[in-house]
Amino acid sequence: MNPFDEPEVRVESTAPLVEALRQEVRAWRDSGYPGSSKTTMRLLQFWFDEEHKVNGENFRFYFAQREAIETLIYIYEAKKFTKMSDLILNYDKTKKIAYNPNEYLFPKYCFKMATGSGKTYVMALAIVWSYFNNIIEENKLFPKNFLILAPNIAVYERLAEDFSAGKIFNSGILIPEEFQYLWDMDFVTEDYIPVRSSKGRIYLTNIQKVYEREDSPVNPIQEIIGKRPSDTIRYYDQIISELRSLDSLAIINDEAHHVWDKELVWNQFILKCNDVLKEKKKELSFQLDFTATPKRQDTGSIFEWVISDFPLADAIRCGVVKSPIIGELENPHETPSDKADVIYRDYIEGGCRRWSKYNEAMEKVGKQPVIFFMATKTSEAEDIYNYLQTKPEFKGKTLIIHTNLKGEISDKEWQKLKQETRDIDKTNKYRAIVSVLMLREGWDVKNVCVIVGLRPFTSKAEILPEQAVGRGLRLMFGPESGYEETVDIFGTQAFVDFIDEEMKKQGVDIKRYKERDLPNITNIFPDTLRKIDYNFSIPILSPKYKRENRSFNEIDVYKLPEGKFDLDLKIYTNIKRAVGRDALTEKERWRDRWEQPIPENYQSVISYLTNLILRACKIPSRNSELVGKLDEYISKKLFTANVTQEIKEDYRFLQALSEPKVTDFLTELFVKVINKLTILSTEVKLEPATKEVKDIRPSLTRKKTYEPKKCILNLVPVANDFEYDFCKFLDDAKDVKKYIKNDNNLNFYLEYVNEKKGLSYYIPDFIVLSDSENYIIETKGEESVEVKNKDKRAKEWCEDATQLTGSKWTYLKVPEHIFKNNQGVKSLKKLEDIVRAYESVQQI
Repeated sequence: MNPFDEPEVRVESTAPLVEALRQEVRAWRDSGYPGSSKTTMRLLQFWFDEEHKVNGENFRFYFAQREAIETLIYIYEAKKFTKMSDLILNYDKTKKIAYNPNEYLFPKYCFKMATGSGKTYVMALAIVWSYFNNIIEENKLFPKNFLILAPNIAVYERLAEDFSAGKIFNSGILIPEEFQYLWDMDFVTEDYIPVRSSKGRIYLTNIQKVYEREDSPVNPIQEIIGKRPSDTIRYYDQIISELRSLDSLAIINDEAHHVWDKELVWNQFILKCNDVLKEKKKELSFQLDFTATPKRQDTGSIFEWVISDFPLADAIRCGVVKSPIIGELENPHETPSDKADVIYRDYIEGGCRRWSKYNEAMEKVGKQPVIFFMATKTSEAEDIYNYLQTKPEFKGKTLIIHTNLKGEISDKEWQKLKQETRDIDKTNKYRAIVSVLMLREGWDVKNVCVIVGLRPFTSKAEILPEQAVGRGLRLMFGPESGYEETVDIFGTQAFVDFIDEEMKKQGVDIKRYKERDLPNITNIFPDTLRKIDYNFSIPILSPKYKRENRSFNEIDVYKLPEGKFDLDLKIYTNIKRAVGRDALTEKERWRDRWEQPIPENYQSVISYLTNLILRACKIPSRNSELVGKLDEYISKKLFTANVTQEIKEDYRFLQALSEPKVTDFLTELFVKVINKLTILSTEVKLEPATKEVKDIRPSLTRKKTYEPKKCILNLVPVANDFEYDFCKFLDDAKDVKKYIKNDNNLNFYLEYVNEKKGLSYYIPDFIVLSDSENYIIETKGEESVEVKNKDKRAKEWCEDATQLTGSKWTYLKVPEHIFKNNQGVKSLKKLEDIVRAYESVQQI
């Protein structure tokens, strides 16, 4: 399972357009994104090809997010299919989609993304892509203003955590450094819309703020989102007034399965926005809908404007969400009673028993699993809550949430409970939650491991199985933990049958287990009671490579490669023009022309570039040292002609110096030069302390495990069959005394100099003690570009360890094909001899 790569088996989409689009987008990606602007190309490279870190951890966008944003860019920018009719004519070869072209007044796209697959990031990616194409490319087809609509207060506040004050855009993973100075965005999340002060603006609101005016008729949407708020100055009037001052707008709908009928007031409001823009001969740039369940509530059919589909089955295969497991009780009995806890006692106890299994395992890693009970009505929720108070493990640790029959919570109830629900994963205050119905959206507790459904599912319930299961799908440990997470589903026969049937339609074949043989989570720990003889120490060496505080004056600019950029200042101008036309007659009323002041000067631009380079090198501010060298290089080497002081004072030169192609070149060059200057090989010392393998942290896994003989662990978690077979080889090898499978829990890692001459870290696979020497062993299938750098560092570490400890340490990389071709080898030393022979051949 890899959340960053396309799943090997894709579920065929139920959306008519998606399958053909998938093939074309894949070919377009492989061809290097032809038809995209330079700005888009840079963004795609930054998002998907460059290394990112968030809070010190590696970050990569999920494949689901990449596929969604690439599909949007392909359709809108590369193919320029800005009407739904364009898509239908090109892709609906079998004539499955009935549509009225007069209803598609502006581009409208829907992204079907499973819960937990990262749709908020796709919203942010779309905003960044559109904004910079508007600003840098000056392409007015791309909007720089965005209105994000949430269906309820819970979803609104979840989105506000990311978009308020632009938090999601400040993470360092969305906007390249060289674009930062152009990012000028207001974030409006309050009821009051302030005076505009930026190039772009993001409005975020709850649809309840805009869905109704005084003269609006009663509408079916009221049953979903409640009564109109009674604001003194209604947000509706403010946003409509604001629209009259805009020249572009895109609308983004979260949980967009609510927007299924053109007659609903939500859609009517969107059409009103388009009408306001049409008064200025504009239209909505595009509408983006995001939901896991883009289905019409009257027919159950998929929205015809779905262009990207990442269903639950794909999300499970990629390890983006938990795997659902249905727990069936043998011979369950529903006791006639007026109390729900008596009627459903078998299901309640079955769920509680499964919760205990999770709790027993997760106590070892400091996690608190949560069980969720879904009742039919409020009185039944109270019965179940009261019964749980009689159980010591749930007494005082159960939260009851009152919703209506549609799963909606009132604003008053939400304000009382929102902090409680948000902190469930952090505080371990609650172990159980009881509600009439799980909140449909906006409630994203990760620790839900068991769902007990005591609610019949009928058409009147207006709830989809994805929504019922979705609240328990989010990962507790994250996609890179190596632990296959599950959510167990118990409940009445009608409940589990309905879930199972509907999930199969999405390609999800849910495993069914009897309560007696539900799988346990595998706990990995050092078995010091029975296997203490297999403990050993790993020497700790000081880092060989460190960043030294070297003076940038040592950089010889004249030895650096030339930039070879042409400098033609005639192509740049700061003259701006405008024209005024009568809104009714369109006749020209006035024309204006002016010289736009340039806010920056050469010193401020070069200071910005200096900070950009130092941040990329992770060096604290030393601007004064680098500015001089950067100035010298720009003056003498960057362009095909020398840059004089007179040219530097020309505003047009500042525009040339700010070109992305120029800033990219300068950044890459000086980052490598500074890394080469400051990252130095130092004297390695032996630290007094050692790392004993018996101190490895206990952990949980659902990986395949191997039961070892010569390893202190009770079980060895392995990533693939190669690692499994290699563990067996080590146990059978006559010269191997003991070994350990290295991972994050042992935390033995080596620093190394990467391809960009910067510092990176990696964890070798095995540490092995044999009769004659000690080994650092890497089992290797396919090799990445960094493998040679890791190999070099591991060899150096072994040489230093040998010299400092007096015990011989050897680095051995075992390629998979060599290992498989030599299955009869009985000793590690013999395997090493064979590997070395292959290495000798490669050196010829």
